[in-house]
Amino acid sequence: MPHDLSGLLKLHPACRHQTVRVGTERAPVLVVDQFLSDPRMLIEFAASQCRFSGASETFYPGIRAPMPPIYSFAVRAFLGSAISAAFGLGQRQVARELAHFCLVTT
Repeated sequence: MPHDLSGLLKLHPACRHQTVRVGTERAPVLVVDQFLSDPRMLIEFAASQCRFSGASETFYPGIRAPMPPIYSFAVRAFLGSAISAAFGLGQRQVARELAHFCLVTT
């Protein structure tokens, strides 16, 4: 497994997304199906390259490790316009995000 996933994350040909509204507030949720062609790469990367640790400051009930930066790039590249539309950002684009592999352990 390579240390760097650059160039290896590809959009699945059947990728689709929709925005649904939930709750009394009708908050938008972007639902994405079939995002990546080979999501196993991320699983193998997490298993072989990541150091998981506790995240006590966030009250997350388990351990987590940062996603590789190329994953966040892929999300912005493949879904940027869908994210902007779903959350009413207009012409603004997502500039940064928080993305982790997470395991509930407690």
